[in-house]
Amino acid sequence: MLRLRVPSLATTLPALPCRLAVNPPSASLTTRLKAALFLLINLTLAGCSQPLDDTAAIKHLLERESATWRAGDVAGHAACWHLQPYSRILVSTADGQALDIPPALMLAASPSIGQGGAAVNSNYQVHVAGNTAWVSHDEESTTKDGQKTYSYELRLLERIDDQWKLAGQSIHLRKRCCSLPAHGRQPGAPLG
Repeated sequence: MLRLRVPSLATTLPALPCRLAVNPPSASLTTRLKAALFLLINLTLAGCSQPLDDTAAIKHLLERESATWRAGDVAGHAACWHLQPYSRILVSTADGQALDIPPALMLAASPSIGQGGAAVNSNYQVHVAGNTAWVSHDEESTTKDGQKTYSYELRLLERIDDQWKLAGQSIHLRKRCCSLPAHGRQPGAPLG
């Protein structure tokens, strides 16, 4: 070890050791740095994958909600919903009528539930913001007799006890017009 002394400070400061070679970090420091880097990468990846997990869970919920409605599974359908005082269900018919459906009908048997058929949802656009989400999608419904109807739908969701639930929706029935691009409609394109 080389000791340096500064003549004017020699009386007030002890000699300071100086090392000429840089020592490699100790094994424990290297291990700690690797662990911190590993943790940082995993937290970053977990944060990035959360919206994908939410999106998949939301799509699954919407598919289940459509299926339980058509199957007449009242309990299964009600489990997809969590009604709030502000819940609202609005429907615009293809002939221009606007219907304000009581949200409580989503939780109980009604004449329109259980009519059979199938639904195919497509063109999902999902936005998750914390414990709320909104989703727009297109739906093609087919009755058990083969009659098809088409709609644009906007769904409002909330995360309740770590599960996504529907809180409201707006359905706009339409005539089939065209094949829509996977990433949404062109600006100014007709909706019908």
